[in-house]
Amino acid sequence: MRLVVGNKFILGFCNCPCREWIPIRNKKRKLAKYKHGHNIAGFGTGNIRWNNGCMLNSGGYRDIRVVDHPFASVRGYVMEHRLVWEKHNNAILLPWADVHHINKNILDNRIENLQAMMHGQHMAHHNALKKRDACGRFQRTEVPYTI
Repeated sequence: MRLVVGNKFILGFCNCPCREWIPIRNKKRKLAKYKHGHNIAGFGTGNIRWNNGCMLNSGGYRDIRVVDHPFASVRGYVMEHRLVWEKHNNAILLPWADVHHINKNILDNRIENLQAMMHGQHMAHHNALKKRDACGRFQRTEVPYTI
């Protein structure tokens, strides 16, 4: 329902369950459907792309939504391989620890494929596999991406 004055809409209901009266236009003069902060459709189960709290991040790793994890991201996600290792070993990995995928398949999160190590050790392990030029610098190579 909208409150009409003349032939112009002035107030309307917020589309969320609160059903509060709101101005029909926001500060940018665009039509307002929700009161500021009431649009919950963009997050969680209200989003049409919701996948039960699972998503692939930009690095290709699977993230799981665990809001109460001590090292969760700002949006509440933790990498699945860290969660698998933590659950199996009944411990919380600190931020400077990494979980290495032994077979290099970053989506294979079986416990027998995971190995925890310090970040420096993890980088040294991967850098040892890279080829170097005559000056000792790493050569640019395309990393095979396995899924």
